[in-house]
Amino acid sequence: MTMKKIVLIISLVAFSTAYAQRIDTSPISIYFAKDSYILTESSEKVLDSLLATITDPSEELLLVGHTDSDADLSYNKTLSLNRTRIVQAYLFDRNVQNRIHIDWQGETRPLNSNKDEKEKTLNRRVEIVRNYRGPKNQLEKLTKPAEVFMIDPSRDTILVCKEGTQILIRAGSFVTEDPTSPVEIKVTEFYKKSDFILNNLTTTTTENELLESGGTIDIRASAGNKQLELKQGASLQVLFKDKKADDGMEAYYAREGETVTKWSTNTPPGTNAGEPILISKSFKIQNMDTMQIVSELILNIGGLHYKAIKTEKRGRPSDPMVESMSTSLLDPQELTRSIFFSPDRAITVRATGRINCDRLLIPENSRVVNIEVPGDKVPSLSIALDTNNMIIPYSRRENNVFIFDNVPMNAKFNVLGIYLDDSGIYFGQLKNIVLSDSQKNSQEYLSLNMKRCTENELRAAVQEIDEKRSN
Repeated sequence: MTMKKIVLIISLVAFSTAYAQRIDTSPISIYFAKDSYILTESSEKVLDSLLATITDPSEELLLVGHTDSDADLSYNKTLSLNRTRIVQAYLFDRNVQNRIHIDWQGETRPLNSNKDEKEKTLNRRVEIVRNYRGPKNQLEKLTKPAEVFMIDPSRDTILVCKEGTQILIRAGSFVTEDPTSPVEIKVTEFYKKSDFILNNLTTTTTENELLESGGTIDIRASAGNKQLELKQGASLQVLFKDKKADDGMEAYYAREGETVTKWSTNTPPGTNAGEPILISKSFKIQNMDTMQIVSELILNIGGLHYKAIKTEKRGRPSDPMVESMSTSLLDPQELTRSIFFSPDRAITVRATGRINCDRLLIPENSRVVNIEVPGDKVPSLSIALDTNNMIIPYSRRENNVFIFDNVPMNAKFNVLGIYLDDSGIYFGQLKNIVLSDSQKNSQEYLSLNMKRCTENELRAAVQEIDEKRSN
C-alpha cells in the first residue's frame, strides 16, 4: 500500500469522527473546473439561490473544500482551501453577516474512487452545510438554573428576583385558556461575565455591532405543560438592577434556537411594536370623598415623546368614575428635566425569552484578532473585555483558527475557550492581552492551548473575570 493511500485512509477516519456530530443536513455542492478555484456561472447561480433563503442571521454555515486525486496531497490541500475561501468571499461580498466556518480536505474525502473524469468532476467541490451548530451545545450542562415564581395572572404582580431584577406583570398579560389558573414564571438572570461565558451569551448584535451590557434576563411563562406568550400589545416592565436614567440602554431581543446568542432591537414575530410605550408614571389623589385621581405619564409613540394627563373623578362616593385625558408633545429639554424619569426606570419588554439591556459601543479603532487552537477541537471561544462589560464571539472560523473582526484597540481582554465532550472538559485562557495603536493596521495572531480540567476548576477560572467589570 502506498504512503498516499495510507494518509488518505487515516484522514478519512479522522474526518468522519470529527464531523459525525456536526453535519445535520444534506450539503449544497458548488463545483469547480480542474485545477481551478474560480466560480463558474452555474455555481454563482446556486449561491444566489442560497442567498435568497438565508433570512436568519443566527444561522451558521459550514463550508468544506475538496479536490479530486490528481496532483499531490499538499497541492490539493491548498487548492481546496482556495475553493472554500472563494465561496466564502462571494457570500461576504453580498453582505452575509452569518458566522461561517470553513475547512478544507483536499482529496481526503472523495465521493467515489476518482477512476475517470466523470467521477473526478464530482469531487472538485465545496460543500455548504446549512444550520451548522458545531457538535452539540457544549455548555448545556453548565447553564444557569432558573428561579421559579407562581403568579395569579388576573392580578398586577411585581417579581423581585434574587440578583436584583424587578419585573412588573400587568393583569391579563398572557394568552391563557383559563385566566384564573396559576401561571409559572421562570426567570434566569445573567449579570456577571462568567454567566455570559458559561451560557453562550455575547454582547454583539445580529449585525456584528458591539454592545455594552447592563445584564440579560430569560423570562419563560407556562401553564401546565403549555408555554405562554404575551397578548398582542401587552408588555412587561423590567428593571435591571444597574439600570441608570441616562445610560442610553434599551431592550435587545434574542432569537429562539440560537447556539450562540446575539441580539436585535427588533421585537420577535407576533408582537405589536407599534403600541405606545409607557416610559414613566406618577399619580396623586385629591379629595378622598369625591375621589379625584390625576395620573401623569410620559409615552413614546412612534419615536416621539408625549406627556399625558389623565383625570378620573366622581362627584360623590356613590357616583361612577368619569375619565378625561389631555396630551401634549414634549420637547427634548423638557423630557430631560422630567421628574418622572427616575434613575432606575424600567425598560418596556414586548416578548418573553432572552432580553438584554444594552447600548451600542462604537470603538474609535478596532483590529482583527486571529486565535489558533492547536488540535481538532472546536471550542466555544470568546473575548472578554476588562474595560467594558462586553463578551465578543468570533466572527468566523478557518479550520482551527478563530477570527474576531472587531476588537477595540487599547482595551485589555482575556480569551477563554471551553470544550466539552464525553471524555471531559477542556479549558484554555489567555490573560491581559492589549492591542496597541502602533499595530492598528495589522492583525493580531495568538495561540490558545486547551487543557483538561474539572468543572470546579473551570468555573473558578471563568469567574476570575467577574472582578474586571466596567464601572
